[in-house]
Amino acid sequence: MNESKKQTTDNQAAADRRLLVTIGIAVILLGALWIWKSVALSNNRRYLKEQATAQMLESNIRQLKMLAIPYVWAARKEIMQGNINQLNLYAGDIIKQPGLQRVVIADDKGTVISSTNKKDEGQSLSAIYNEDYQESDSTIVTHRGDSILTMTSPLMGFNSKLGTLLIKYKPPVPDLND
Repeated sequence: MNESKKQTTDNQAAADRRLLVTIGIAVILLGALWIWKSVALSNNRRYLKEQATAQMLESNIRQLKMLAIPYVWAARKEIMQGNINQLNLYAGDIIKQPGLQRVVIADDKGTVISSTNKKDEGQSLSAIYNEDYQESDSTIVTHRGDSILTMTSPLMGFNSKLGTLLIKYKPPVPDLND
């Protein structure tokens, strides 16, 4: 009888060990699954943030290019009529928009004739900004890793280039946190 009791106790202890081992394995598997899903979710969030940031940048670039069209038309008219004061009024109005930092117009020789920063006027556009800006014959938006977009667009007359429009824009920083 003693032997039978001992065997029952041993069987009970073995069953308890198996149960503990099974629970331990289940906890380890659940922990591993939780960690795996957390890492996957974190990677997914990072990917979505990168995609959203890239799409917002593309949207800002498209909007700047669209802004250039009517601005260039208005500036071309005023340059052809010699109304530099009107260019300054246009720039003064548009610079009030959030994120716009500077509006510059250079003539066909590259000399700044209108700017929201009056220190720029009379200087060469290539001395103040990138030399390539004056040479461009299409609307270009550059982004050099910082958060500022620089848009340049040629001011074309009927037969020749009248000048260059340059707009510096700092888009709002999106809050992509959880």
